Amino acid sequence: MLTFYDKLSQDFTKLLESEYNYDTIIEKLANTIKGNNIFNIKLPNISVKTFNIVVKYIYGGVVTLENLETSDIFNLLITFNEFNFSESIDRLQTLLIEDNASWL
Repeated sequence: MLTFYDKLSQDFTKLLESEYNYDTIIEKLANTIKGNNIFNIKLPNISVKTFNIVVKYIYGGVVTLENLETSDIFNLLITFNEFNFSESIDRLQTLLIEDNASWL
């Protein structure tokens, strides 16, 4: 498990788990459309699995890598790069190089 900014965002994970205030649908970053106070954002190149990890990272600063295939970690690295999460990019690159060099 990789933890980033845990003191800053540790309480926000409870918001993610809440059943209330689901008012954002994410589909694409460019050309967002707002209707009835709901923003639709499309992300066509990011899998649901990777996106769920990204959302948990945004809310809680934690990335759980257990039960992830090396290809999932690599896809997560690409996605973090798209979002410019520089601290997590460095940590994931190091992890891939040190623990999964043969896969690369």
